[in-house]
Amino acid sequence: MTGFIIFLAVSISSHPSICSNSQPASSGFFYVRFSWIFRGNNTNVYQKMITAIKSMLDAIKPAIEAIRPRVTVILVAIFAALAFTSGYLVRDWRAEAQMQRLSSQNAVLSASNEKCALDIRSVKTAMSTLTEMATEREKSAAEAMRHAAAAAAKHTSQAKKIRAFPPVAPEHQYEAITREQIEYVQSRHQND
Repeated sequence: MTGFIIFLAVSISSHPSICSNSQPASSGFFYVRFSWIFRGNNTNVYQKMITAIKSMLDAIKPAIEAIRPRVTVILVAIFAALAFTSGYLVRDWRAEAQMQRLSSQNAVLSASNEKCALDIRSVKTAMSTLTEMATEREKSAAEAMRHAAAAAAKHTSQAKKIRAFPPVAPEHQYEAITREQIEYVQSRHQND
């Protein structure tokens, strides 16, 4: 392979117009390289050309066979490095997406927890207020029952007293009714 490159460099330097399209067919790289094919009286030039190319390929084949395992190892190493790196990139991408999803879920759950805690506090406050109000109602109801019992006892005693009075003679009924009304009005003013 290196001999071919050296020959190419020598042939280019010895023929400065090698890339020109105006050069004669008897000059240039291909004429110099394959000039031995065109010598002699052979009429089958293409057959000789194919044979020459096959011989060149056969000469290059050991070099290619020697390089092939190295190239294979290099390509496998490159593909392995790419696969390993892409695996890490995909894993990092998935982890980042999962972190974002978990962060948004955490924010929603935190807001729900705060609302629940606020609701629990308000329910506890309402229950304590209701308990205090019920206790006050019970106390005021017990006190009202004591006052009502005292008033009921007083009215009961007055009713018994009135029933126990002897009947009033018809000529004194007016004075009795007037006296009872005065006593009733006085007792009402004393109770208020």
